[in-house]
This record gives sequence, C-alpha cells and structure tokens, in this order.
Amino acid sequence: EVFRGFTEGPITFRPTYKFDTDAEEDVYDTSQKRRIPAYTDRVLFRSSDADALRLLRYDSCPQIRTSDHKPVVAEMELLFWPSVDSPMWQRNSRRSVASAATSSICSVM
Repeated sequence: EVFRGFTEGPITFRPTYKFDTDAEEDVYDTSQKRRIPAYTDRVLFRSSDADALRLLRYDSCPQIRTSDHKPVVAEMELLFWPSVDSPMWQRNSRRSVASAATSSICSVM
C-alpha cells in the first residue's frame, strides 16, 4: 500500500473531476468521451500522534472554474509542543512545559 498510515476526511462534496471548462454551471463531461465523474483531487494526512491533528474542514471549491478539476481544501488544527531551544519557546518562556501551541498550515500542490 502506497498510502499506508494516511487518513482522509469524510467526503461530503461532489466528485471533483471531469467538468466542462466552458460551462457557466458545474456540468460534468459532455464531450464525446463522456468521462465518469471521479474523486481525483484528494487531501491525505498522517500524524505520529492521532490526537495532535484535527480535521476542521474538508471540501471542494466549486466556484473555481479554470480547469476540469475542482480544487480540494482541508483545514486542520495541529497541536504541537515547541522545543525549549526554539525561538517560540524563548518568546513564551513563562509557558508551562505541558502546554501546547496551535498552528494553521496551508499547502497547495
């Protein structure tokens, strides 16, 4: 398995491929090929600590019409503990060792 250990959020959106690019509405492939709609755009994630990563939102962006694919977005909350040597720890030196910080991460590939 190539993606062993990875997780995907629940899919609650329509298939993200194959749309007609010249249509004003979301219309699946009307070309001669009549491709079957598919979920080709996905966000997979993994963490060594399952409690440290929480999926907040997993959705497609149907308003974007520049391609026959609809982009997919995942918003996550990452809980992490800065190292005592990190600049973040130095700025927050009164913080308890057991406390955590959160981060917003965005990556588009």
